[in-house]
Amino acid sequence: YKGAGLRVAKDVMLTPDDDLSVEGISAALGPYTFVKPVAEGSSLGASLCRGNEELALGIKQAFQHGREVMVEEYIEGREVTCCVLGNTELEALPLIEIVPRAGYRFFDYKAKYAPGATEEICPARLSRDLAEGVETCAQRAHLALKCRVWSRSDMIIRDEDIYLLETNTIPGMTGNSLFPLAAKAAGLSLAALLDKMIDLSLTDPR
Repeated sequence: YKGAGLRVAKDVMLTPDDDLSVEGISAALGPYTFVKPVAEGSSLGASLCRGNEELALGIKQAFQHGREVMVEEYIEGREVTCCVLGNTELEALPLIEIVPRAGYRFFDYKAKYAPGATEEICPARLSRDLAEGVETCAQRAHLALKCRVWSRSDMIIRDEDIYLLETNTIPGMTGNSLFPLAAKAAGLSLAALLDKMIDLSLTDPR
């Protein structure tokens, strides 16, 4: 991401063999942090930590899901996601703004899949300039990671700054998933979306 000129949160990478204290991590990243295992999806093992006690617990829980854990500075702002279709010529679908309802600290596993837990606003309530900036970030991430056919990049907007959180290289396609929602807003039925993905797979020059 950094090599592609994309703005990301400050982070510390951890393995079980590292000898880093939570105090040292907090000093580097600030008192509020976000912890997530590197190898999971759907926010499994992820936690928003406020203070060193929660940070220590969050790291312990994240290591239950793999041997690499990322701790990031917590960036408070508006969460949006951008779905991208294509291989070299890219199409950004309508943006989605993600607003977890009261009782959820962030867009965690329960907020993702419990009916009514999160308001998913599509198209997102952004100015045209800011929306174009989000689309550009998602497309640059897609190319930087050499994604094929589809991807979905999640971002936080603080003031007018866009921070890239992560790119989902195999986005979900359940009834609650975001990619079909964005496709629907673009006028694509699920069948039409799948046809387009198949065509992109068959014509990928790689």
